[in-house]
Formats: sequence, C-alpha cells, structure tokens
Amino acid sequence: MKYDLTSLYLFMCVAEERSLSAASRRAHTAVSAISKRISDLEEKLGVAVFERKPKGVELTSAGQLLYKHCGTIFDSLQEIDLDMSGFAEGVSGEIRIASTTSVLTQFLPSDIANFSRTYPNVSFNIEERMGDGVMDLLMNNKVDLGFFSENTEVPPGIEVRPYKQDQIVVGVPLNHPLTQYESVTLKKALKYSIIGSHKDSALYSLLKKHAGTIKQPFEAKIKVSSFDCMCNLIVGGLGVGILPNYIVDIYAKSIGMTQVPLNEPWANRRLLVGYSSYQSQSPAIKKFLDQTLKHFSGRL
Repeated sequence: MKYDLTSLYLFMCVAEERSLSAASRRAHTAVSAISKRISDLEEKLGVAVFERKPKGVELTSAGQLLYKHCGTIFDSLQEIDLDMSGFAEGVSGEIRIASTTSVLTQFLPSDIANFSRTYPNVSFNIEERMGDGVMDLLMNNKVDLGFFSENTEVPPGIEVRPYKQDQIVVGVPLNHPLTQYESVTLKKALKYSIIGSHKDSALYSLLKKHAGTIKQPFEAKIKVSSFDCMCNLIVGGLGVGILPNYIVDIYAKSIGMTQVPLNEPWANRRLLVGYSSYQSQSPAIKKFLDQTLKHFSGRL
C-alpha cells in the first residue's frame, strides 16, 4: 500500500498548522521525523503535496485533494470506533418508549435501527400513544422515554430535549383545486371538508387552537387514528388532510396524492423527547439519547 495512517495523520497536521514545527508540537513528533514522512509520501505519490515557503508550507493542488480524502478517511475511522464500542462495552438492557404517531412513523424506526447496529444487545419496547398518553406513561414510570410534539403540555419533573422537526402540510388528491397554489393558509384549507386525526391527538389540538385564533370553526368531517387511513380517504375524495409532509411523501407515488405547503408560522413543528432525569438513566438509555440527539445540544 502507498499509504499508512501515521503518515496521513502527520500530513493533516502539517496541512492544518501550515508549519512543520507547529505540527511537531501538535503531534508530539520530531520535525525531522515528520519531514521524512512527508518526503516519503510525496515520493510514493509521485507529486508534491506541499509548497515550501520561507515562513511555512502551503498545500499544492494535489495536496488539497489529498487533504479532502484524508478527512473522509479519518471520519470513517471515527465511525468504526463508535460502531465497535457498542460491542466492546457490552451495553445491554431494554429501552421502553412511548411515542406519538408522527414521530413513530417518520423518525424513530431509522434511529432505532442505527442504534441497534452499534448496540445489538439492547431491546426496545415501543407503545404508540397520543401526546397526553405519552406524558401519563412517563409520569407513572411505565416508559423511559417519551416522544411528542412541542404543543403537548409537559408536567414538572420531566426533562425535555429537541429531537426533530417536521412540516405540517395539506394532503390532497391529485388535480385538487388547492394544487394550483404554491402554499395555502389554514383558513383557505378549512374551506374544504377535513379528514382529521383523533380529537385527543396533538395534531388535532394544534389545528383546533389555531383555527380558533382566526375565528374559523374547526370540526373534522371524519376522524381517524392512523395516517394510512387518512391518506386513503383523501385519495378517495372525501376531503383534505392536514398532516406531516413525510407521511404524504410515503403515499404520494403508491396511491396518488400530493401536498400543498401550509403557509403558517406554526406549521414548522418541533418534535421533542422527554424523560425523568438523564443522570438516573441506564447506560443503554444514555447511549441511545447521546447517539440520537447528537445533532442537538442543550435542553429546552
């Protein structure tokens, strides 16, 4: 092989520090050793990766391309460490989850699948509930984690972190009159018969609340407890639905429906995760939270 990891690492140190002496201090390696590694690397590549300057070094065009590839290599190595750590640490146990339909349908399956590849000895027990039901199970210690939308009332004693975001849209049949618009307001959408989620759901409460602010009566013609049923009724021409865009994307090709963005500030909805106390959780739950929430920081 032309490459070894030590030489590539030292190359990255020099590239980022733009100085052999600075790279030496960072890598705790003698300047002469780094210089020899770089020279050997250039000889194997058949091209110079640095242009020597009076006050340091600069990457050549070839060096810039090599630096880009090295970033990918070391990112992959970090992922290997993360994947293998689950086996080495022997993390095991059960994680009990309660989740609203929106979260469970859109995001949780892939997050659980990714986590299970790293920590195969952790099992999951998942219950689907409305927002208030998620809170009841959390407060009674019947689940470890609860996933819900931001308009769900959170009782004292529950820590909350941001999880994901979804976009609420209007789901309509193909060639529906609303498809001529780039986006519609809730007031315009409510002029049509609404197929809504169950009255105890967070989404139904959200729509009821905002319909009230525009003094528009809101009462779904048909109420259902699942998004797949809602989508089939929409395609059947029984009304329009207000639901997450991800759900419409799932059914768009298979049963022939489309979506119109909802032009309301609250239509971009935060989804949250709650638990009694991070510090009191098992190692398995902490690992799951850390991996699942790594794109977010802090609590609400």
